[in-house]
Amino acid sequence: MSDKSGRAFVIFNPASNGGRGSRRLPRYLQLLQDEGLEFDHVVTTHGGEEARFAEDALESGYGTIVA
Repeated sequence: MSDKSGRAFVIFNPASNGGRGSRRLPRYLQLLQDEGLEFDHVVTTHGGEEARFAEDALESGYGTIVA
């Protein structure tokens, strides 16, 4: 397992808020970058993926999960 404890893992749901999530994704990514957050991200494609992505991120060594 690599040490990713200093990075956040961000899970985006593009269908959130009536589909507005996908339109806002570029803005959210820019805000995180502007704040200097070191992160990797993934975008869900169907319901139920969030839990699997979070579990995989924890197993990969991420110290922070944001969904």
